Amino acid sequence: MAESVPPEILEKVFEHLDPASRKSVRLVNRKWADVLWTDRFLRSQVLLVNPATLTDDSALQKMKRPFREIHITTDVIPADNWKNIYYDRVKDLITSAVVVENVRVIKLDANLKILNYLFHHQHAVSYDKVEEFTFLTSADNPCSGRVNINASFPNLQVLKLDYLSSGNLRLIRLFSRQLTTLVVRVAYRRRLLAILAIRTLDKLTALAIGTVPHNRSDLEILEHDDLDPHHLAVLRRIQHLEINDAANMFEFAYHFILSEMPNLRHLKITGIEMGPNALEAVNQLENLQFLQLLAHSRNTPYMPMVRLNLPNLETLHLAPQLMACAGQLPRLRTLAVINDTKKSGGWHHYAGPAALHSFTALRSLEKVHIRGIFFSGRNLHPVVHFHNSCKVLLEDKEEFLIGTINVARSVDVASLRCNYRDEIDDLMVRRPTVSHGEVVDQDVSQYVAAHSRSCTSWIELRVMRRLEKLGDRIVHDYKSFKRSIQRSNLYTLQKYGCTCNCYYRPRYFDRFDDWDV
Repeated sequence: MAESVPPEILEKVFEHLDPASRKSVRLVNRKWADVLWTDRFLRSQVLLVNPATLTDDSALQKMKRPFREIHITTDVIPADNWKNIYYDRVKDLITSAVVVENVRVIKLDANLKILNYLFHHQHAVSYDKVEEFTFLTSADNPCSGRVNINASFPNLQVLKLDYLSSGNLRLIRLFSRQLTTLVVRVAYRRRLLAILAIRTLDKLTALAIGTVPHNRSDLEILEHDDLDPHHLAVLRRIQHLEINDAANMFEFAYHFILSEMPNLRHLKITGIEMGPNALEAVNQLENLQFLQLLAHSRNTPYMPMVRLNLPNLETLHLAPQLMACAGQLPRLRTLAVINDTKKSGGWHHYAGPAALHSFTALRSLEKVHIRGIFFSGRNLHPVVHFHNSCKVLLEDKEEFLIGTINVARSVDVASLRCNYRDEIDDLMVRRPTVSHGEVVDQDVSQYVAAHSRSCTSWIELRVMRRLEKLGDRIVHDYKSFKRSIQRSNLYTLQKYGCTCNCYYRPRYFDRFDDWDV
């Protein structure tokens, strides 16, 4: 049956599939795999080049196709003499006419020496369609030295560097006049200031900065006196700013940096410490449309006293410690309370429930996502008071589903989750270097609250722990607890319109299934 479908019909059907589904379709039969191997579909796919895939010259010829993205890694190379052969094949691949004319994104995981070897040619090569270049290095791949490439990238707009060394700084200066987006991780304050001191970043409107913690991170604190007028001139042009401050470099700099960036429309900050003065500076950004603040605060009791008044804000992501109250937010559609730490937090430590209750009055809200919070009768009260058209998703810190409110059964729960990852997180993710090492995306709608301290599982875990201590009274105790759970209707949030039906029963209870309670 599958063999009898004409190729023209198959192409129309495969156009509506996502790349992950097309991988599975290739395994059906040879005919379907040949259809997906045509240039029509390869122009939207990614080619992974590593020693496990580029093994010989025949594999090289098969890779000379019009792929949209090429990711090159240099891991798992068995011997030095074979390493030279591998690099020669990679250079032959990226200089082939079909790749040069079609590739739009290049991702290279190597050091500066390999970069110079691959992109320094006897005759200059122009990658006219390349819009994004990602250069990944590590501690084992030093990147200090001279950039010596003669390949041109006339339409390059996005440059991503996972570590700012002296060599990578020269790479930024090489393409500074044409860059609109720069993503970079820095370990030292002087390197960050060196980027902002480049006077040819005239087109730069999006900047993502990540800090790398090290032994002397406590000495690399950015202060107000470090910024001169040239640095501020670059910051004032930025409309999209992301800061992933793992080294706490910006703890005392958020307020005066944000006060100098009136054109910001998109702001993401993930840090260690943040004070209330940062929220007060954010309140002055009238053009802001997207705001994410995920950090700790030493002044948690003061946070609910801050009212957010942002007339153009549409999406808001906050950490529980930074939960401010809703002021004038006429366009807010999406609200997320994200606990991105490894430890779950209860809102009894913060003033979060009172601040969250202020958002229930916003009629423009369409979606609410709360992750990593312990729910109880007290802090669950504001969650159930959002209006009926607002969809609410509750998850624990492991992203296991706890419950949903005002969500129809036909709605995919995964569509309600808010993406709080930033460009730095994506930059640090290493792709598998072998062809069979694929990452499988799991559907959150299939998760249950098996490990959360909320909803069904939290109650049943308490029951199970008590049963283990009772011995002979186990039958009577199990019956009484089950009756109390049924009476209070706490098995799920169904009392308030929960539609997740995530009934979870530990295996410990299987022996009691035949008891009549």
